[in-house]
Amino acid sequence: MNKPKVTVLMPAYNAEKYIRQSIDSILNQTFSDFLLLIIDDGSVDETENIIRSYTDQRIVYVKNEKNVGVKETLNKGILLSETEYIARMDADDLAVPERLEWQVAFMDANPEVGVSGGHFEFFGDETSLVKMPLTDAAIKAKLFFFSGFCHPTIIMRTQILKDNNLLYGSPIAYPDDFGHRINEMEDSGLWHRLKRITKFANIDKVLLRYRKEGQNISGKNVRDIHNRKKVLYHYLLNEVGMTEFPEDEVLFLFSLQSFKDTPNIDNIKKYKTYLDKLIAANERSNIYDPEQFKVAVNRVWEQFFYFLTSMKNKYVFRYWRVSGGLNVQQMIYLLKFRIRSNVK
Repeated sequence: MNKPKVTVLMPAYNAEKYIRQSIDSILNQTFSDFLLLIIDDGSVDETENIIRSYTDQRIVYVKNEKNVGVKETLNKGILLSETEYIARMDADDLAVPERLEWQVAFMDANPEVGVSGGHFEFFGDETSLVKMPLTDAAIKAKLFFFSGFCHPTIIMRTQILKDNNLLYGSPIAYPDDFGHRINEMEDSGLWHRLKRITKFANIDKVLLRYRKEGQNISGKNVRDIHNRKKVLYHYLLNEVGMTEFPEDEVLFLFSLQSFKDTPNIDNIKKYKTYLDKLIAANERSNIYDPEQFKVAVNRVWEQFFYFLTSMKNKYVFRYWRVSGGLNVQQMIYLLKFRIRSNVK
């Protein structure tokens, strides 16, 4: 019997509510040459019974003796995989029927690409279509600020991971004066390691329906996420050659909430100056494609405007002055926002 071409890696923890729908969306793929590796991370609900109710021989079920978290569960899946490709899937999302067919065909036709993904649709509490950047340069440039991939849509070449001993959350060494290690960033740490090794791509198709439902994050989890992101940005800033930076400037990169928590109108100009420094630093280091990185930075600055519209008018006017004006879309949004606010 030939070895399957793809391992679909699905971690699951207390996923009884939706896992049957997710499993069915994989079993009903138009491409059938795969194994569905479901790793139960110590669930205490009906998750195991639901998985075991299937008789499809393509399902491989593994259960962790105790809950170890998503990162370690994914790494276990990588180590267990022996197929040409690993595709990710979460236990509450829905893959479109042609997902694997499209992705395998793309990867087979583009051997220089090591990781690829695609667009996705939110459903549940929020419905919207999210399009991802398509080219290698654009994905990597966006990766500095946000992920250039929707993680549950990705497919990877297994051999690239194994040849380079790469796992999720793989430690990234820092200069000795920091002494930090990235251990918990899951996909972000992996993408930043892979960006120097292989090409990235997203295909111009919707691959996944991404469930968004009741995803409230506790204050403790927000602090933990911020601490991990701060560690990541120490590394990324050093990588582009910015070795001296106040901690509040690191916060600018991933948490604009600080502008609302401690309003300071002078921080608007400071933020723009900081983003300009990033562009200049990358032009010197050439870590990211200069034109695409500039596009990514400018997009972050434009999005900052929409964040400020919910604050007092003086903050919007200061942004206006620092920017040298607003584009048409921003003007229309501002007028509509103010009209709605006055009606309320």
